[in-house]
Amino acid sequence: MALAHRYLYPKLVEELERSRRSGAEMSVLLMDLDHFKRVNDTHGHAAGDAALRQFADRVRASVRRLDLLIRRGGEEFVLVMPQTGPVQAYATAARIREATASAPFELTPA
Repeated sequence: MALAHRYLYPKLVEELERSRRSGAEMSVLLMDLDHFKRVNDTHGHAAGDAALRQFADRVRASVRRLDLLIRRGGEEFVLVMPQTGPVQAYATAARIREATASAPFELTPA
């Protein structure tokens, strides 16, 4: 949780203030990898780390460069989407879900 306090919260406050000043919408997507503990328990922590990297890569490939993907801790991630309303946020979430479900993760460590 220390990472969340050091990076996530300040960035979230910064983006909220920017949104408030500009009048632009902003959305936040909370993501959690289901059954991630099972990956670590079955295949080891190195495989779990590889899966987390692949997840982050797939998310980044599905969003804009200005969107902020931050690991909250464990298998939890937060995506801060400036200038994004609820309809766009839902579409982004659907793209991420498709990108992560479309092919299995390679569980061998890099």
